[in-house]
Amino acid sequence: MVEARGALGHWGAETLHAACELRKACVAPSVCHAMRVPRTNAGFKKLIHKFPGRRIGRRYIPGRSRNNTVANYAMTIIDSLRPPPRRNAPRLLDYSIERDAIELHGAPLAGIDEAGRGPWAGPVVAAAVILDPDKIPNGVTDSKALNAEKRALLFRKIMATAQVGVGIADVARIDRDNILQATLWAMSEAVCQLPQVPQFALVDGNKLPRLPCKAQALVKGDARCLSIAAASIIAKVTRDKIMEAMAKTHPGYGFERHKGYGTAEHQAALDKLGVCAHHRRSFKPIQLKLKLL
Repeated sequence: MVEARGALGHWGAETLHAACELRKACVAPSVCHAMRVPRTNAGFKKLIHKFPGRRIGRRYIPGRSRNNTVANYAMTIIDSLRPPPRRNAPRLLDYSIERDAIELHGAPLAGIDEAGRGPWAGPVVAAAVILDPDKIPNGVTDSKALNAEKRALLFRKIMATAQVGVGIADVARIDRDNILQATLWAMSEAVCQLPQVPQFALVDGNKLPRLPCKAQALVKGDARCLSIAAASIIAKVTRDKIMEAMAKTHPGYGFERHKGYGTAEHQAALDKLGVCAHHRRSFKPIQLKLKLL
């Protein structure tokens, strides 16, 4: 940092302080001491009032070219001081939503979620899960917040301790009925596959499928409700296994990696190999490949 101060000089020090204020960087007192920068707004205010400037996004950069160069160098130093971003830990869920619903509607209660609405290929899979309140595995949360290893572990634990039903809508149904109707059908089928009919169901999203029980739609339910989160894990892992098996029968598309989603790898594979039987012909990217649009 002392070398940096020598390179920046007096104006560099003031500009560094201004950059600190603008970027809200947390600079340690020892660093400020090494740079001889006061931990006040004085340098920043002087810089803004004394020199004409221009606004770039949320940053004020002095108008003179030399100061622009110094300011950009200061920004680089500030970025090097900032700690790497921390990934948010998965949110811990409890059974409170289910407990309240059971008090009103009775038990058992099922959580329902799906996986695979967006991909260009493969089925959409839904799962319904009735958790045992006394045997809920630790760490159950939204499947999107978990890595593959953690999802696989929780999948095994949920299958061993809960009642689970799975519904799979294949590509033919998706193309015939559309993806929304196919998803709702898969959710209904998942409930039908449960060992017992639930008294009430909590469904992720804002639409309800036809069910043999009362139900409530819960937007972002997989991040709010334990039963829906458990269903999201079952649906996701089940679909991933299907796509990994599909990769063996249709090599070259990379289904085992992108799971049918519209990645650059998938796009390149379509350019090279063309459309296969598992691609959703009702989806626009596939229709473009088939020159249907």
